[in-house]
Amino acid sequence: MWPFASKSFPCTAVQRVMVEEGLHLDVAGGGEILTALKAGADPAKLVLHGNAKSDEELELAVEHGVGLVVVDNFDDIDRLERIVPAGASATVPGPGHPRRRGRHPRLSSDRPRRLEVRPAA
Repeated sequence: MWPFASKSFPCTAVQRVMVEEGLHLDVAGGGEILTALKAGADPAKLVLHGNAKSDEELELAVEHGVGLVVVDNFDDIDRLERIVPAGASATVPGPGHPRRRGRHPRLSSDRPRRLEVRPAA
């Protein structure tokens, strides 16, 4: 997967060209999610990547089925657990630094790079 970083030129026309070329789009926030969808992007080919994601942006990503939400911190994981609807899940790449293993119940595996986030019980 080679995503186009839409933050370099967040314009629907440019995103449309990238979609037509079959590229995934790396979006940095809610506005870029909306312009990518308007450009005809498949939500499954969107990557939400930003270190200051709001609850509203995470909700928008989950609501529209954004394919990948990059987790930048444990707070992102906790918020996604609250936001993901009952019976659903979201696959996200987890923080991969070895010293972070075991500090969050969702990072207990030896391979913390991909997590499946489900609603908190």
